[in-house]
Amino acid sequence: MKEDFWEYECDAKYYTRKGLISSAALTIIAIVLAVCWNLFQIDFGKENNFIIYLYFFIAVSFISFIQQLNQYFFYKICIGKNGFYIRTNPFNGYFYRFADIRNAYVEVKEIRVRYHGRRKRYALIFTTVKNEMRKIYFENDYYRKNIDTIISRSSQTKQ
Repeated sequence: MKEDFWEYECDAKYYTRKGLISSAALTIIAIVLAVCWNLFQIDFGKENNFIIYLYFFIAVSFISFIQQLNQYFFYKICIGKNGFYIRTNPFNGYFYRFADIRNAYVEVKEIRVRYHGRRKRYALIFTTVKNEMRKIYFENDYYRKNIDTIISRSSQTKQ
């Protein structure tokens, strides 16, 4: 990271705990089912597709677990006096100076989530001096203060 002292630091450990625990539990349950299935060699007839569905479920739950683990350990927003640092996975941490940002704003989209109705999705969108547009998704309750700080400081440096 570019700065030694950050005024604000925020990570994703607060709101990803439930998802991490539930995806870990689903993965463990699916693996236990597969092990029991293979140990006892249960047969339900000629076309036994249950094990294929079970392995598919293990793969999906394991991918979900890895994504939650990635977000839990690596998602971070740090704000300093001259700029901010954003990292969403282990290999893409970027430091942006406030002077290098042309415009920054928050986009709110209403998305439909199966079984939960409609939900709002928040994204910080900013354009750099090099004409690169960046979009970073965030949880509104947890990151809103930091995102508002980034927007206000980037607009103050333009004036």
